[in-house]
Amino acid sequence: MAGRKRRKANGVVGFIADAISDQQKARAQTQRLEARAQQAWAKENAKMAAANARDKARQTQREAREREIAEGQAEAEVVTRTLQSRLTELRTLLTGTLGEDPYLPWDRFKEPLLIAEFKPSKRLATELPRRGRSSSCQSRRLASVRWHRVGDARTRRRWRKARPPTSRPSPSTARMSGAGGSNWRRRS
Repeated sequence: MAGRKRRKANGVVGFIADAISDQQKARAQTQRLEARAQQAWAKENAKMAAANARDKARQTQREAREREIAEGQAEAEVVTRTLQSRLTELRTLLTGTLGEDPYLPWDRFKEPLLIAEFKPSKRLATELPRRGRSSSCQSRRLASVRWHRVGDARTRRRWRKARPPTSRPSPSTARMSGAGGSNWRRRS
């Protein structure tokens, strides 16, 4: 039966079968068209929703930018007002001080220093005897007084040359250079 062709019925039965078949085909086609229309509507709705979302995002971005600009302008106005008030204050201060005498009595601000008066010992106050040199050389030698540690040979030689040949070390000087006392001497 599957391999055979059906014969069309003649008459009323064939007419009714054809009508039912045409009706079923029309319903199927109507359903397909409705499905396509719904897909088209869904696609159009998605496009509209995307366009609306883009427009809304642009609007939000524009509003945020305008808000930021407005906040920046408000902040700039506040800073400008603050600066203007500071400038007015400084101008007032400047004009107020121009009429006054700018002299400050610095002596009033100085604090007295309590320094003990220098009183050298008699030994330091005496002048070294001259060894036949000119007075300028002697004054240079006296001006270059330094402290040297007695101990190395070069320092001892310089010390001996600086002393007059007739003088002998005093007992206090001998004790100072020994192990029991200080090892510092004044050199001229």
